[in-house]
Amino acid sequence: MAVTWYRQAQTGWKTIAVLAGLMTLMALAAFFLRRLGAPHEAQRMGWGLVVVFLVVIATNRMEVRVTEREVFVRWGWLIGKHIPFSGIDRIEAERIPWTRVGMKFTNGVSWFSVSPGPALRFHLKNGKSVVVGTADAGGLLRVLQPLKPELFKEKGEKNA
Repeated sequence: MAVTWYRQAQTGWKTIAVLAGLMTLMALAAFFLRRLGAPHEAQRMGWGLVVVFLVVIATNRMEVRVTEREVFVRWGWLIGKHIPFSGIDRIEAERIPWTRVGMKFTNGVSWFSVSPGPALRFHLKNGKSVVVGTADAGGLLRVLQPLKPELFKEKGEKNA
């Protein structure tokens, strides 16, 4: 059984508040569309967006765990990403802008976060990257640096 060296869970309360506000506006819009006699498709679209916002709100939680073999990121309840140390080339500090909050996959980069702010970028040996947002970037670094110091070399620096 793997030993867990670090575990941190984070809930995106600000994101939940914004989505709850948007969901309320969409529910009101769907209600008024029905009262105004709008087509059934417009009403269904409004309620469909409410359901999407409910799902995002219910899953807006992220957990980061470090074992002796890997970093594991769980976004929501069902989606998880294993990042084995053997597949990591190097690790760098990063900041997640508000436009990258959530779970996104763009141009070889996987983004996992529940709020903007500090993050770590895991550069993988296959050329891709995984960016993990965390409110405790310092704590995560304090665990990873002594555990795998070779992953913090500067780009182009050789191992001694």
